[in-house]
Amino acid sequence: MVLKLNSKTLSKIANYNMVELVIAGMLKCMIAKSEIEENDLLCYYECVDGTKEFARTDKQYTCPKVIYEDREPIPFRERYK
Repeated sequence: MVLKLNSKTLSKIANYNMVELVIAGMLKCMIAKSEIEENDLLCYYECVDGTKEFARTDKQYTCPKVIYEDREPIPFRERYK
């Protein structure tokens, strides 16, 4: 999954700290690393179930430290098959 983040999206993320209460059922992913490739900032995330996610934005912005995916976590017994 690739997300294209712009300034409008990033400002929404920053302004909705209260949303964490609402999105408790979503999968939490934390930033693992970021790197610049030409004019893009590549954001790599690791989710609490061990899966990985990816987002891309313009290099003038920063990667969100936490993103939430609208999917269920992989059950523990199926994670490392």
